[in-house]
Amino acid sequence: MTVFISYANVDGELIQNFMHYLRQMRYSVDATPRQGDQCGADWMERINGSVLFVAVMSPAAVEQEICQVERAYAQQQALPMVVVLLKAVPQMPAELAEAAVVDARGKKGSQAARLLELEMKARGVW
Repeated sequence: MTVFISYANVDGELIQNFMHYLRQMRYSVDATPRQGDQCGADWMERINGSVLFVAVMSPAAVEQEICQVERAYAQQQALPMVVVLLKAVPQMPAELAEAAVVDARGKKGSQAARLLELEMKARGVW
């Protein structure tokens, strides 16, 4: 079972650390490879093959078009969604209004991964 991670390019280093810890915890993690402002051609299949959509939110993730498209698609597919709040955002996007929120502001990658794991278990996703 795979968790899909949606993130903004500028948060890439923090996200790689977060995904590293999720993998160490034995989770299968996927994220669309980024090429500038474009995502790989198979991003829809990657989202469809996931049991959970994780939107890692920061001000950049609210604004970045790739993230907006990924969130909208995951919502259309009725995938369970969890928000990992990396940095404060002015307003949560409407498509995430029903999502559980894991507050990872100021947390290390390992702490954020553990918080996400607890949320996934609480929701019965994993």
